[in-house]
Amino acid sequence: MDIKRDIAQEFVDKTESERYNEWLEIRKKGIGGSECSAILGLNPYMSNVDLWKIKTGKTEQPDISREEHVQFGRENEEFLINKFSVKNSEKYIVEHKPYDIRFNKRAEFEFMFGSLDGELIEKDTGKHGILEIKTCMLNGYNDKKWEDNKIPLNYYCQILHYLSVTNYEFAILYVMFRTYEYEEFYKSYSIYSTKEIKEDIKYLESKEYEFWTENVIKDISPDLAIGRETDCILKGGVPFTFQSLQPEKDKEMINMLTKKSST
Repeated sequence: MDIKRDIAQEFVDKTESERYNEWLEIRKKGIGGSECSAILGLNPYMSNVDLWKIKTGKTEQPDISREEHVQFGRENEEFLINKFSVKNSEKYIVEHKPYDIRFNKRAEFEFMFGSLDGELIEKDTGKHGILEIKTCMLNGYNDKKWEDNKIPLNYYCQILHYLSVTNYEFAILYVMFRTYEYEEFYKSYSIYSTKEIKEDIKYLESKEYEFWTENVIKDISPDLAIGRETDCILKGGVPFTFQSLQPEKDKEMINMLTKKSST
């Protein structure tokens, strides 16, 4: 399955509705940021086998556009981007291009794509970063995922995926929390491309590469992945890492892909 790097150019001069529908079609041609955690068994909405069935055309992508939390997120996305932009106007230039598709420029990972909520440029340094917007209804179960400065691991995977696709140097996760009493508050989580983060990016890339080349392209169902029941704990900007999850065969894959990328 070839990925056409100029697909994103087709979005030019389209209406928002047309761009959204095409965006949904493009998602079938590779792996996106919100899907990659399923490969590791860390996605609460689908398994790696579910994702394989979708990517090989055996089942359709579930339509969740009418679900309350999805509608709430889409309706508030632009508002939250603007709110972040105003609040951080002295520090960042914020750009927002709805349904803009980015593909990984490295040939071995060209199936990896991302649709960023926002792009950041740090005014003092000129460094480029990613802005990811989330909304969360706190309901007891969700509360635990965010306790003690945690973020859910599926969101962590999404950030790593986008850092791989863009090769940017940092990401900010900006979250609007809402309680059942309709109280709202906002919080930012920063992830920088440190040595530890780069190791996690390599690990995720290796698992996505294996899934795409060995399972999707060859049409072979993967073994069901069971993820760890834990969250990514941010301590001084350095999150939990995946290094403890890496068996020797994964390390060999990472080394092979690292050499391939450097040639």
